Amino acid sequence: MLYVRPKPKEYGATKQIEGILKKGKIVLVIEAMISTGGSLLGVIDAIKRDGGIVNDVVIIYTHELEGAKEKIEHKGIKVHHLTEFTTVVEAAQEMGRNNKD
Repeated sequence: MLYVRPKPKEYGATKQIEGILKKGKIVLVIEAMISTGGSLLGVIDAIKRDGGIVNDVVIIYTHELEGAKEKIEHKGIKVHHLTEFTTVVEAAQEMGRNNKD
């Protein structure tokens, strides 16, 4: 398991990636949320820079903003998500927790 910081630490070992990443190993990236895709691209780039291979990312929740998924797919990476904004809104409406206004 790895933890990827948005940028390298400014102290100590100044690592961006904590954990053991062996060159040539496939890494499944799991991200809690995606909006524009910028942070996720940074994670992918850091893993690739250190020799890891990213073929797939799993995102728990997506805001479904235009272009975010496409940015990742453009790098040849498959994007999988568990739920999205539309589903959350529909569920809230069904529960009477959200009106269409």
